[in-house]
Amino acid sequence: MAMNHTDVEQMMRDLGCDGEKITSALIESRIIDVDYETVVIAGQKLMFCGIRMDNGFVVVGKPATCIDPANWRVEIGEKISYDNSFGEIWKLEAYRKLSLNAERIARLAHEINRAYCLSLGDDSQIAWEYAPDWQKESAIKGVAFHQANPDATPADSHESWLEQKLNDGWRHGEVKDAVARIHPCITAYENLPLEQRTKDYLFKAVITTMS
Repeated sequence: MAMNHTDVEQMMRDLGCDGEKITSALIESRIIDVDYETVVIAGQKLMFCGIRMDNGFVVVGKPATCIDPANWRVEIGEKISYDNSFGEIWKLEAYRKLSLNAERIARLAHEINRAYCLSLGDDSQIAWEYAPDWQKESAIKGVAFHQANPDATPADSHESWLEQKLNDGWRHGEVKDAVARIHPCITAYENLPLEQRTKDYLFKAVITTMS
């Protein structure tokens, strides 16, 4: 027998799962409106449920139907179609949560890196809220890499970053230039100066601590 989200939540409570998670109450608190639409296709009734969220996004799941028209009941159709749409929201909320977590960690790592650079007399790094999108995206991808590969080393982190940069058309240069896509760290990890390798250690430490 298939389990719905309510069954799963109860099982998690029974098993003492007290970590961060998406809950029905959280999703329901973000629902603004629910609407149902019944259509007939090839003589078969199908009921769809549209759920509007607080950000204006509308989610529609698989429709409810039945084999024998004699068994059709509006109440049952609404229950099934609502649960189907709710299940789709669950997936989206989980993805949004993961994305928000990655961005939050990337921001912290960025600010720690900026503080470290300032300690070395380098004031070229700007605050996260003013950083260009490419820089934020690069940091978020770095977080995702370590979350997917928890045993990765700082050297692995650099190699992942290097691959991203090369794929985006960056090349080695003595002075960083975002317009020309030149960066002094476009090189093998062992060729990096100590302060640059230290940044990779700090980056990994932040992700390990916060994930």
